[in-house]
Amino acid sequence: MIKYDIENEKVYIGLNSLFYFLEIYNLEIDLKNRQVKGNFDDKNIDIKFNDNDSFIMDNSIYIDINSLKEKLNFKVADFDFSLLTLTLVPNFSLPYEIREKSKIERLRLDEEKLEEEIDVNMTSKIFSPGFLKINWSKSDLKNSNYNFEYEYGTQFLYGDLYLSGELYPKNKIVYGNLTYSNFFKNNDLILGNFSMITPHFINLDSEIIGISLKEEDTYMTRDGGITTIKGEAENAQVIELYREFTLIDYIYPKSKYFEFKIFDGILNSDYILKIYYNDGRIEEKKVFSLTDMDILEKGKNRTSIQVGKNSNNGNPQGISHIYYGLTDNLTVGLGAMNLISSNEKKYRFLENDIIFNTQHKTFPTLITYRNFFETKEKENSYNLIIDQKLKSYSLKFLQEKYSPFVFNENKIKEYTSISLGKSFNKNSFEIGFNDKKYFEDLKDYESKNIYLSWYTSIFSPLSFSIKMEKDIYRNNNYSVFYPSISYSGIFSIILDGEIGKEREDKYYTQNYNLRLTKRDIEIIKNKLFLDIGIYARYSNINEKFRYGITFNLKLDDYVHLDFTSSTNINEDRNRNTINSIKMTKLLNLNSPLDKADNNSSVSNSWITGKVYLDKNGNHIFDNNDIPLPNVEILVDNRSFIIDKNGKYVANGISGNKISTVTVNRKTIDPTYKNTDGPLKIKSKNSSILHLDIPIQPISIISGNIILTEDFTEKQFIQNLSLINILLEKDNEVVAETDPEFDGMYFFEDVLPGKYTIKFNYLGYENIDFSSNSIEIEVKNSDEGDYFEGLDTEMIKKEKEEDKN
Repeated sequence: MIKYDIENEKVYIGLNSLFYFLEIYNLEIDLKNRQVKGNFDDKNIDIKFNDNDSFIMDNSIYIDINSLKEKLNFKVADFDFSLLTLTLVPNFSLPYEIREKSKIERLRLDEEKLEEEIDVNMTSKIFSPGFLKINWSKSDLKNSNYNFEYEYGTQFLYGDLYLSGELYPKNKIVYGNLTYSNFFKNNDLILGNFSMITPHFINLDSEIIGISLKEEDTYMTRDGGITTIKGEAENAQVIELYREFTLIDYIYPKSKYFEFKIFDGILNSDYILKIYYNDGRIEEKKVFSLTDMDILEKGKNRTSIQVGKNSNNGNPQGISHIYYGLTDNLTVGLGAMNLISSNEKKYRFLENDIIFNTQHKTFPTLITYRNFFETKEKENSYNLIIDQKLKSYSLKFLQEKYSPFVFNENKIKEYTSISLGKSFNKNSFEIGFNDKKYFEDLKDYESKNIYLSWYTSIFSPLSFSIKMEKDIYRNNNYSVFYPSISYSGIFSIILDGEIGKEREDKYYTQNYNLRLTKRDIEIIKNKLFLDIGIYARYSNINEKFRYGITFNLKLDDYVHLDFTSSTNINEDRNRNTINSIKMTKLLNLNSPLDKADNNSSVSNSWITGKVYLDKNGNHIFDNNDIPLPNVEILVDNRSFIIDKNGKYVANGISGNKISTVTVNRKTIDPTYKNTDGPLKIKSKNSSILHLDIPIQPISIISGNIILTEDFTEKQFIQNLSLINILLEKDNEVVAETDPEFDGMYFFEDVLPGKYTIKFNYLGYENIDFSSNSIEIEVKNSDEGDYFEGLDTEMIKKEKEEDKN
C-alpha cells in the first residue's frame, strides 16, 4: 500500500503490507508507539518513527520513503511517478533469497559430485578383439586401378592400439601407434607414429616414428606473421576455421592430422574450430596458443619428450622440454633439440624460455621470451612476444632474430611487428606494422608495411572482412587489398580475393577464389545423402578462369558407399570429369553380426545392453524381468533406438571422455522411470561396455502440515512460506518441495526404496513439528502406488528456560 501526500509531495509506504510482501514475519509492529521491534538478519531491530516521517491509517503505519531507506537499511527506495513503479533494493537478504540460495547451493554441490564421480569406467585390457574398418576405393572409374585399405583399433597391453594400412596395391602398414592416455601428469605416452612440435623456422617433416610423452591438444603458433594451427581429428569429414565470428577457411582432412596456415599477419585474433565427423558428431574447439598453455602455477612442472625418426627418410629427431613455475606469475623452461631439416642440415639447440604474466585483472601483460642457442655454431636466435591488454584493446609486439646458421635456410634474418586490435559488438579492428629483413640469393632485402583490417558478423551468419596493406619501404608504392565474404548456415561459402598494384603497373592484379559446400542433403530418408561442392578461381594476370563441381553421394545401410563426380572446366573451356567410388564396412570383431554405423571410427567406443522392467529391483536383468522395446537411449543427446528385443547399440562415442547416458522419459510409460537416472561413463578408445538399464514403476508420496491452536490461520500461512521439506534416501537428499498454502505437500516420481521425510523451518520464529521426520518404505511392484496421510502438526518450539 502506497499513499501520496500531494500538498507536500511525499510518498508513504504501508509497513504492514510491505513486510507481508517481503515475507518478513518476525518483526513486530507497535501501532501505538509507531515502533518496529524484533530480530532480523541476525540483528536486533528497534526503530521508532515520529510525526514528521509517519502516520497511522487503516490499522497500519505509513512511513516516508526516505525514512524507509535510512532507518530500515535499503540501498535504493524510489518511486517513479511517470510509470507508477516502486523500486526497492535492500542491503540485507530477504527470506525468499535465503531459500533460493540454499537450493542453488545444494544443486551446485550435487553438480560438483556428478562431475567428480564417474558411475562406470571402461577398463583397459591386455587385449580385446576391437574394431576393423575396410575401405575399397577407385579414384577413377575409367582406370582399372583400385585401393584396398584398412583401419584397426583395439585395446592392447592396457593401451589404445591404432593401425592403418594398405592391402592392395601394396601390403603395408602406413600408420600405427599405441597410446597410453594421461600416462604422466596429463601427458599421453605414444609409441609409434606421432606429430612432433618443432620450431617454425626449421623446415622439417613433423610425422615421426618413435616415442612421445606430451599433452596432446589442438594448438597454434604465431611466428613471422604466420599463424599455424595444428591438431588431430580422427574420422573428421570437414573442419571449419572461424576467426572471432567469421568463417575464414575449411578443409577436408586426408588423415587424422590437420593444419591451417594464415598468412595475413593478424596476431590478435582468437580462433574456433568446428569439426564435422563422419558419424554425425559436431565438435567445437577453442584453439589454444602454446604460450597460453605454458603458464604454470608455483611449484608445478610439465615435461615433454619426443624422440624418433622421420617416417619418410629415417632421419633421427629428438626434442625434450621441461617447464617449471617459479611463481604463479613466472614460468621458466629449458629444452634440448637434435634435429635434421628437410635439406639434411643438422641443428643442435638448447632452448631457454621465460614466460611472465602479471595476471592483472584490467591490464594484464604476458611476456614470452624464447632463446635458441646453436651449440655447434655458438650462435643465438630468439623470439620475443609481448601481449598487453588495455581494457577492450589488445596490443601485441613480436620480434624474431635469427643467426646466420639459421637464416641461411629459412631466409628470415629479423622480423618485427606491432599491432593494436579491438573487438566489440561483433566487430573486430586491427592496425599494425611489419618489418621483415631477409636473406636471399646472397643479398639482403627488407620490406616494411602497414595494414588495417576489419571483420564483422553483424549480419550473422553472413560475415565480411577486409584487410588493406601498404608497403612503405623506400617509397615502394605497393598496395594490396584482401576482401572476404563468408556464410555458414544451411551451407558454407567463402569468397575471398587479392587485389594489388605496383607503382610501375598500370592495372591492378586481381585474384578471386570461391568455395561453396553443402553437406548431407537427404535424398532418401536415412538412406541416401548428397554432398555438393562448387569452386571457382579467377586471375586477370593471364585472363584465367577455372571452376568445377563436385558431387558426393553417400548410401549407408550395411555398407557405406560414397560416389564422387568432379568436373573441372579450365580457361580454354576444356572439360575434365573424374568419377570415383569408395565403399566402407565397419566390423565389431567382438560380435561381427551386430549392425554397425559404418561412419564410426575404429577408435570410438560402444555401449550396448538392454532396457528392462526390473520387477524385483535387484538391478540385474534376470528371467522375470521384461525387456522394453522402442525406447530411446540418449548418449550426450545423441539418439539410439532400442530394437524389439529391448537391445540397444550406441556406437560412435568419442573415446577417453566422459559421456552422459540416460533414457528419454517421453519414450517410456509415464508411470515408469529410469532407476539409476543419468549415468556418467568414462569411455576408452576402441572399447565396448555392456550396460543394462533397469526401469521401475514410480509412486507418489503426500501428506499435510496441520494447523494447531498454537497459531492463527494468518500466522500458519505465513509460516508455511518458510518451510522446506526434504526427501532423503541413504542419508542423501533425492528431492525437495515446499508446502501448498493449505499445508499439503507431495513428492512425485518416487522409486521403490526406504525414505525419510524431513521438515525444516527456515525462519527465526520458534516453530517446530510434532514429527520432524517420517519414515516410509515404497515397495517394488508392477505398478506405482499413492501414499498419503504422512502428516505432521505445526507447533511452537519449547524455549530453553521452559525445559529447565
